[in-house]
Amino acid sequence: MLDFIGLIITTALMVLVVNTLTTFIDASRTAKVALAAVIGVWIGLAAAVAEAGWLPIARPIPVVGLFVAVPLSRRRSRPPGRAPARRC
Repeated sequence: MLDFIGLIITTALMVLVVNTLTTFIDASRTAKVALAAVIGVWIGLAAAVAEAGWLPIARPIPVVGLFVAVPLSRRRSRPPGRAPARRC
């Protein structure tokens, strides 16, 4: 029962964070929908990996590290022609 309550609370928090991010980001509607879809797929992939029991695997690299390293490396591999984010 407590697992189910934890699942509901975690899901609600993820929906709240993604919704808040896509609401206040300065981008077109298409970009917002695409961002929400990518984040949703990423959350679903992380949940599937956790359910399959792959998170404790540490050889050759920790699987949980991929969920941190891939978004960070994607951020660093931005095309050089793109301008950095604006600061208000």
